[in-house]
Parts: sequence; structure tokens; C-alpha cells
Amino acid sequence: MCIRDSFVKRAMIGWNLTDWLTLQAGRIKNPLYTKPMVWDKDLTWDGASWKTKYKMSKQTTISTTGGVNTMQGDDKQSTEGTDTDSQYQLSAQVIGKHKFDVKSGPSFKTGLTYTMYTNDDNLNTESEVVFNPSVIGNDATGINDLSLIEIPADYKMMVKPGLGMTVFLIPEQKVVYIADLVTPNRVLMAVVPDFNIKEWERSIEEILEMDFEKAVYSHNESADALNGGDKQDARDNLQFIKDIRAGIYAGFKEGGNPMEIPSKLKLPKYKDWAMYDEWLAMNVWRVLLDEFMGPFPWRPIDK
Repeated sequence: MCIRDSFVKRAMIGWNLTDWLTLQAGRIKNPLYTKPMVWDKDLTWDGASWKTKYKMSKQTTISTTGGVNTMQGDDKQSTEGTDTDSQYQLSAQVIGKHKFDVKSGPSFKTGLTYTMYTNDDNLNTESEVVFNPSVIGNDATGINDLSLIEIPADYKMMVKPGLGMTVFLIPEQKVVYIADLVTPNRVLMAVVPDFNIKEWERSIEEILEMDFEKAVYSHNESADALNGGDKQDARDNLQFIKDIRAGIYAGFKEGGNPMEIPSKLKLPKYKDWAMYDEWLAMNVWRVLLDEFMGPFPWRPIDK
């Protein structure tokens, strides 16, 4: 073991002082909310930062962030090879975010950022003068007392679990109507052509948080379908999707050709559900391809 060749390539330390204040120092991820047209996504800082977050309501948050970044090495401020002085980037930012729906609706986020770079009083070591952007010459490049204002913004559309999915609640009667998202006593429809699987799961979890005692469905294969159902139907549908995924990953671990999993995977627990023999393999194909080749476009909803 050769100790003299040991080194630390990247190190940082973070401290959550409270639930609203976080401090970081070292080589850290760019703490600013920004856009790739202004900063590369892979930019890192050599310095320190803070972040605060205040929740004004369930739908609106205000946060601040900022810090100091040491500019040196590849980021030195002049093409003059003898100028190795470190300069500093100082940034402060306030960010506001509003969700138009408490759960999963669209949201708007914007920020106001002020950034300045410290002055290099020794930018040109031969003449010892401050960088002048009007000077023409081979070495007339650098950063000197530069200040920037950035106003990033995002508007995110809500993610849908599929086409034509409808849920509405009558709170006084504690009755909910569910179209397509929950289908009691039946497997998923064929190759599940118009569903976003991950968002479907998230939507069922949200349904389970609703306050209802009776559910009416657009599709219900239960023997007493006219009597509706309850939350257990949603739990069963959600578990069925999870059991398919678990069976697929169990097949991955066993080795062999993953393309044979749809024809081999059996879920006896659901053998009495409608269309089990006809559609189970199709259901497995859909979930398998989502996991194996990349899912239907989906993103997690920021909390």
C-alpha cells in the first residue's frame, strides 16, 4: 500500500441544522435553481452554500439559497498563464413555488438570482492592472467585477395515469366514482395501451387517501357489482401491479431469457379474476417492457 499516492478527489460536508436550514461546504452540487442555458447541469462548486425553505401553505413555498464558489484552476480568470490567483463567485437567490392542486396538479416555480464575481487586482501579473474589457490583445479575456441577474422559471403540467381516467368524490355521502383506475376482480386490460403505469400506481395511492366508504366503478367484475365496492378493491388492484413487477424481477434473478418471463409467470392468487388466462401474459409484457426498456414518460411529482 502506497500512502503517498492516496488522495481525495471530491469531498463535501452537509448539515441540516433545522427542518428549514441546510448548510454545505466542499465540492458541492450547484445549489442554485437555474436553467441549462445559463449553467451546465454538471457544474460543481468548490465552496460553501446555504438553503432555507419556508412552507407558507400546502401549495406555496418560499426558499432561499446561495453561497460562495472558489474560481481557480480551470476556472481561473485570465488566459495569462502566470495568473493563478483564486477569485470568487458570490450568489444569492430567492425562489417561489406554487402548486395549483394540493396533490398532483400543475405547478409554477420561479426565482430571482444575483451573482457577482470578485475583482482580480492582479489579473495581469506583468502590468499589475485591473482587467479592462475594452483592451484588444491575446490576453484580453477575464472576469472583473461582473454582476449577473438571472430569473429562471418552470411551469409543470400535471401527469395523467392514462386517457379518460376520472375520479370524483361526493364527500357528504362518502361515495366515490372511479373510471378505469380501479377494476374489481379483473386483471389489467390486455397490453394496457393507454396507461402510464407508475402514475397509475401513484393515483391509486392517492385514491386510498380519500375519505369514502362506497365506490362505484365503470368496470366491475365482482359477483355483486351493483352494490359497488370499497377501498379494498383499490388495494387489490395496486397489489396486483406490484405482484407482477415483483414476479418479473424474481425472473431476472433466476437468469435465463427475460423474454420468456411473460409466458412463464403465474400469479395463482388472482386466477379467479376475469380475463386472467387471456390477459395475464399481456399484462406482464407491458410491465416488463416498462422496467426493461424504459417506462412510459413519467416523472415524480415534487412534494
